[in-house]
Amino acid sequence: MFSISTKQVEALENEIGVRFVCQLLALLREEYPACFSGLPDFVSQAMVVNGIQASLRCGFTLQSHIGGFVTLQCSTSPDFFLHPAIVKILSISNHEKLKFHYLMHNAPESIWNEIKLSANPMAWFSNTNNNQAIARMAYHVCSTFPEFANTQSEAQLFSLFKIATEKAARYGIDWEEGIAIFATALVLYGSRLDETNGTTWSKKVFSLPHLSPEKIANLLRLRIALDTDKLI
Repeated sequence: MFSISTKQVEALENEIGVRFVCQLLALLREEYPACFSGLPDFVSQAMVVNGIQASLRCGFTLQSHIGGFVTLQCSTSPDFFLHPAIVKILSISNHEKLKFHYLMHNAPESIWNEIKLSANPMAWFSNTNNNQAIARMAYHVCSTFPEFANTQSEAQLFSLFKIATEKAARYGIDWEEGIAIFATALVLYGSRLDETNGTTWSKKVFSLPHLSPEKIANLLRLRIALDTDKLI
């Protein structure tokens, strides 16, 4: 049975590693469509890669075990392996097959239910990896507004989220939730929202020098909520 190394997965330079990520993502999308609904490919791929990396850190290298691990993330919570009961199960043996058998068959149903109730979807992403900042933000936005994936191309969305990070910083909006609000506004109202040819209401928001970054973000959030009935 084929095994995939940490180096192969992290770099994604090995053809087999890339193929495995794509194949696993295709299977997961079919079995757990709600996990990936409305998400751009670059976000879904980041989720699967992060899941694979988590499985490697937990001692799994066989493709079937890695696939099973990421499947559990989809069906329970992306950080299920941090639950004390699961940590205990994963520490029982260095033997990979035995470890996986215990994981799949020895965790009580009550534990899985507890994990599902406290599921944190943002745990698909690392909070300390700056390279994942755009993917995290895009997940935040597109999980709230899945229709964006149908109105914008993959390249357009990635570009807009990147631009949002840069533009938001000009106004002191440097926290992830604030940037996500700014990015949503750019998608809804145009990438020149904060420029002189922006909308009438946005000119007022961005032309008032005394507004704090928090007030700007809150005003944008309020406008989005009024126009879409959704809270970002």
